[in-house]
Order: sequence, then structure tokens, then C-alpha cells
Amino acid sequence: MLERLARAASVASWSLIGLVVMLVFGASLALWLRAVWSRRQRRRRARIAYTGESNAGALLTERGYEVVDRQVMRPWPVRVGEQLVEIELRVDYLVRRRGRLYVADAKTGRLAPSLRHGATRRQLLEYLIAYQADAALLVDMQSHRILEVDFPGLE
Repeated sequence: MLERLARAASVASWSLIGLVVMLVFGASLALWLRAVWSRRQRRRRARIAYTGESNAGALLTERGYEVVDRQVMRPWPVRVGEQLVEIELRVDYLVRRRGRLYVADAKTGRLAPSLRHGATRRQLLEYLIAYQADAALLVDMQSHRILEVDFPGLE
């Protein structure tokens, strides 16, 4: 009888160990698949953004803007207390039309092309000030629209 109980306990403990191993393996597999999926999604979004940004120059030219420069980097000093911090900015396009200089930022996706999206609005404002442009252009590559954006009160 004791022998049967010992054998049953041994089988139960091995079954429990097997179950734990399967759960750990399953969780590891799920985490790996999630990482692979996430990496694919990021690459897809980056490819769409790059394509949209590349095609924005043609859209701007087609709509009568003269592309002055592309991917224009500019250091922008920001004071934090007594410390001066230099931020590196890069605007997608500097364009001209009718004697006015514009900073143009190409956006793709669902949220980014909207001025209701805070990050987009703040980025345009930052570019407008740093590049000392007359206005900003939000180039919505999903709908092929170019929106002129001005911030009243900056004058």
C-alpha cells in the first residue's frame, strides 16, 4: 500500500513538474511571438512613414511650393535654469511659395496628421520658431492634403 502511495506521489510530482515546464515554455513562446509581432509592426510603420516623407516633396512641388531643402538639421539652444542645452532639430522640408518660407512636416498614419494630436502640433510650433519660418505646413500623406498652419499671437 505504501509503495502504491509513493508511486502515485512520484507520478503526481512528475506531472506537476511537466505542467510547470509546459507553462514556462508556453509563456516564453508567447513573449517571443509578441516581440516578433511588435518588431514587424514597428518596421511596417517606419516603412510607411519613410515612403510618405519621401513622396511629400513631389506633392509639395505639384501644389506650387519650391523645395528649398530637405531633412534640414539645425541646432536649437534651450535654456534650462542656468544651463544651456542644445537640441538638434530636423525638419522634413523647407519650402517657399509667393515669397514666404515654410517648414513642412510630412505625416502618415491615423493620429499624426491631425492638429488635435498634441505631439504634431508642438512639433510644428517648435519648427516654426526654430527655423524662423513664416508658417508651417502639415503634409497629410494619407489624404494628400497640405494644411497651412499658423499660430496667432506669435508675432
